[in-house]
Amino acid sequence: MFVREDVIDVAFINQGVVIAPEFNAGSFFNGAFSNEAAGVLRIQVWNTSGVTVANGFTNAGLIDISQGTTGSSSYVSSLTVTTGTLVNTGTIQSTVGARTGNRALNADVDNQGTI
Repeated sequence: MFVREDVIDVAFINQGVVIAPEFNAGSFFNGAFSNEAAGVLRIQVWNTSGVTVANGFTNAGLIDISQGTTGSSSYVSSLTVTTGTLVNTGTIQSTVGARTGNRALNADVDNQGTI
């Protein structure tokens, strides 16, 4: 599933693959969110936005913060958790991608997995 400048106001349990692709001005999960063991949240945006989750959540799968193939190498690809804690029992990684811009994890993290 691709999220591109989407606002999701309902509970979302990810058991598959969610990709926030390049040309994304930001996607927002405002309802309850979780990334299950089989879930992949891949953030590949090329601007200074990314994915914002309104409330703390548990990541039991993979969160991959990368960057797409276009745009400036100075842009930031990010995951932001507005309130609460991101409990990581899975893996959070930053991969090289096609550009060299920064990656950011803007959250309070309780890491019980791998970063």
